[in-house]
Amino acid sequence: VTVRADPGVASLSGRAELVLAPTTDAPLESFTLDLRGPTVELATIDGEPATVSADGPELTVTPAEALEPGVEATVALTYGGVPEPDTFAGLGLPVGWQPDDAGGWFTMSQPNGTSTWVPSNDHPSDKATWDITLDVPDGAVGVATGHRQPDPPAEPGRTAWRWSCLLY
Repeated sequence: VTVRADPGVASLSGRAELVLAPTTDAPLESFTLDLRGPTVELATIDGEPATVSADGPELTVTPAEALEPGVEATVALTYGGVPEPDTFAGLGLPVGWQPDDAGGWFTMSQPNGTSTWVPSNDHPSDKATWDITLDVPDGAVGVATGHRQPDPPAEPGRTAWRWSCLLY
């Protein structure tokens, strides 16, 4: 996942690559992901165009050809927009990508907050290994959970911060 964000700006943009292998008995005609706020601008599966339709926070991704059971496929989604935080049940606290008091942002992703900043199967029981890159203006600091990795190159005036992690 690569997320591009700027302090003081409500919107973000990103690109997510998900590697999945259907566990169905029959070929998988479509699957769902969660995304609240941003919209998907481009979707491909193994480099071929895929369609995405949204019904509220649920996306339905339909490949050009059904995905074969047990065969890995790479889903690439380019997206952008303003995240829509949810509310932590019982506490009334916002959950998801949100501004802080200093013009930056943070995210409290559990439960159900990850989908405010990246298309995902946003359920605590769905474990995944992630590489996260935060692309920010020079002078801003990006922080995430995980093991710090070498930073990828960034365009002039920007810095990219990278981590690998297992989200719990």
